[in-house]
Amino acid sequence: MGLMEKFIVTGLLLGLTVSGNSAGSPVCEIQIEKMKHGMGGDNEDLGFRLNAANLTYEPNVAIPLELVGEESFYKGILIYVEPKEKLKSRVGSFAPVEQHLSIHHKCSLLSYPSEPNSILTNSNADQKPIPQKFLWTPKEPYGDVSVNVLVVGRSMKNWQVLPPVTLTMKQNAA
Repeated sequence: MGLMEKFIVTGLLLGLTVSGNSAGSPVCEIQIEKMKHGMGGDNEDLGFRLNAANLTYEPNVAIPLELVGEESFYKGILIYVEPKEKLKSRVGSFAPVEQHLSIHHKCSLLSYPSEPNSILTNSNADQKPIPQKFLWTPKEPYGDVSVNVLVVGRSMKNWQVLPPVTLTMKQNAA
């Protein structure tokens, strides 16, 4: 790789680790201290919750997830599923959702092994309706997994890290 290519890759990687923006999250992991620095504000309870239709999963069977809250909208999100046995991996696949995009390709560059469509974020700063439905499909047995979510409310400084939702693999599903 030439000097110019190294410079470009370094710039891209630095840009991915600093802060969120209206075109979606450039980060691949929810870290509260980094979020405070990059976005401003602080983690606060804005009334958002993530509900799972089922807390057990089996490979290739989609699980509906629903973001609910006291507000009628949100502006941004970062959502991913991480195996408890393989931290920093992003697994499964989210079905496409209007005004959202997958950033798994960016995260793979940052040493977060990521399956295609395993990480979703907002594609713009427009208001997105509450409730919002997501559909996650595990591709294989991963053991216990956590669904991790960061939601941006009315502004970039107005955000909430939701409690992780733990999904366990259905017995005899492997």
